[in-house]
Amino acid sequence: MITDKGIELPASVVAALSQGQKIKAIKLLREANAIGLKEAKDAVEEYIKSRPELSMRLAAMQKESIKGFFRWVIILVVLSLMAYWLFTRR
Repeated sequence: MITDKGIELPASVVAALSQGQKIKAIKLLREANAIGLKEAKDAVEEYIKSRPELSMRLAAMQKESIKGFFRWVIILVVLSLMAYWLFTRR
């Protein structure tokens, strides 16, 4: 696929995007076309904007990732408080 700026997106970039790996897609595009970070990022974002279903899927994946991060933070806080309570009650 060729973007409006004339940058071709290889199949590996499109595959990475379909798996929710935006950073990997940018890296692959930079390697494939020997372009700068800004150009690759702009091309990937342009591709995402041109496909609403992909944009919605990436947003949902990002939301789920943030939820998972906060779950781990809560678990670590609870475990830390339990450990503190166990070691300070003697």
